[in-house]
Amino acid sequence: MTSGILFVDKPGGITSHDLVFLVLIGFFQMGIGLALFAVGARLINAAEVALITLLEVVLGPLWVWIAFSETPDTATLVGGLVVLVAVIVQVSGEVRMPVRLSATEAAPPPP
Repeated sequence: MTSGILFVDKPGGITSHDLVFLVLIGFFQMGIGLALFAVGARLINAAEVALITLLEVVLGPLWVWIAFSETPDTATLVGGLVVLVAVIVQVSGEVRMPVRLSATEAAPPPP
């Protein structure tokens, strides 16, 4: 918090009005978002949580492209597409590998 206050003394820097909005955005965007993520993470398995967190990295360049017309590199788009497909396949649950049981787990218990 002190690093943000250091810039207030500069002419043309952050005003106290702007600082209030920055704190509110930080609270709502980061605080509440991460709290909801932590609650939701308890409801799904760890692999799905890890893949869903990758969406933030993938969608970041997309939002910049939409908002500021900054065209990402082709490799960025291809990599993002690979991650998106992996997330969709994992979350949809259509492609699941069958679980193989070992011989001790597959055998019925002795009478």
